[in-house]
Amino acid sequence: MEATIKKLVTLKGEIKWYVDCGDFKQALVHTKNALALAPSCRDLQAQNVRILLHQKEFGQIADFCTAIVQKQQAIYSKPAIRGGLNTQSLMEKTVDEIKLVGIDLGLLWATSLHYQNRAEDAIRIVNALEVVAPCSSHVIRLKRQWQDMKQLKHNGNEHFKRGEYQEAVRFYSEAVQIDGQHQEYCAVIYCNRAAAQMGLERYHTAILDCNEALQRKPKYPRALLRRARCHVALKMYHEAVKDFDRYLREHPADSSSDTADDVRRERNEAKAAIAKAREEARQREAAKKRAEREQRQQRHWGQTWEDSRFYDGFRRNTSSSGTGYRYKSSGPSGRASFMAPKTQRRTHYDVLGIEKVATIDQIKKAYRKLALVYHPDKAKTSTHAELFKEMTAAYNVLSDESARSKYDRELIYNRFGNFYES
Repeated sequence: MEATIKKLVTLKGEIKWYVDCGDFKQALVHTKNALALAPSCRDLQAQNVRILLHQKEFGQIADFCTAIVQKQQAIYSKPAIRGGLNTQSLMEKTVDEIKLVGIDLGLLWATSLHYQNRAEDAIRIVNALEVVAPCSSHVIRLKRQWQDMKQLKHNGNEHFKRGEYQEAVRFYSEAVQIDGQHQEYCAVIYCNRAAAQMGLERYHTAILDCNEALQRKPKYPRALLRRARCHVALKMYHEAVKDFDRYLREHPADSSSDTADDVRRERNEAKAAIAKAREEARQREAAKKRAEREQRQQRHWGQTWEDSRFYDGFRRNTSSSGTGYRYKSSGPSGRASFMAPKTQRRTHYDVLGIEKVATIDQIKKAYRKLALVYHPDKAKTSTHAELFKEMTAAYNVLSDESARSKYDRELIYNRFGNFYES
């Protein structure tokens, strides 16, 4: 006996340790070992059901509680009941069962039935618990919790039917906070709240609610369809097609229904939208490449034309005059003159390829542009070097406001005559 008690104490300590560590599988094994030593211990019975409840083994909970009831009935049954007709009502039988299993185990049994969405059976057990323990705060709290869950869901549904989506969201949000472990109930509430969010055109939020519903109830067709339609509303067509296909794959029984026909139509529309978006993207990319190609061609031909015009003009002038024109110092006065005949000279404006009304910024820009091509560091021929000298001479005059003014007067009055500096 002492050895059994010591072993039982050791097992209880190990059970607590495994539960605290979250290793419910090992906790369940040790609980069963402890029950083998003390099968009538209500603490161990309740511990066993709590672990099964955490693991969502609702069927095992029902079997375990039923086995306890049958065992206790076999011990305490009266001969009159075995031999005669049983005239007890269902409620009376349930009360007797609760007396046999105890309050704690009865509460867990009712909770497991409620988690399976067997509301009538769960409420019947709670009502029996009220008869057996009318003042139990645990029984009162559990019953009130279920009433609140039912009422909040009802209120949310009523507001949704009236199109009062914001109020519906508020009630659903309260409902989902009551018992987060009730997977079936929470899945329905999240799905309903997603519908209300869709009514408010909050499609991203609705998708999150659908995800919550599907996490708790993976094969939930209504949540899957609502998420697909949210994806369509957000033009997330690839995700929508995946959800539509998943619905048709997981629910083949509906393949001949009107709902399935609607789903196929919506899926085909989403696929068509994908094809259209892909074609539009292809056209945009083609247009972009075409525009870039045209810009490159324009830059190429523009540069070629400018270089050709500049070089041809230079050749015409140099072929007839030999050296074009140059400035020549004329003593202390700093006088300079054009050495070539008037008809053979180009103006500084012609050299830089600009208009006579060009601004100083335009002059600088034109000079820099030509310098990139004809600078001595980049010059490929002696002709290019000559061109750079002409460009520099023209720029030195035109970039100086006073010198440019005198040069302009010289052009007007002397028609390419001598240019004097005072």
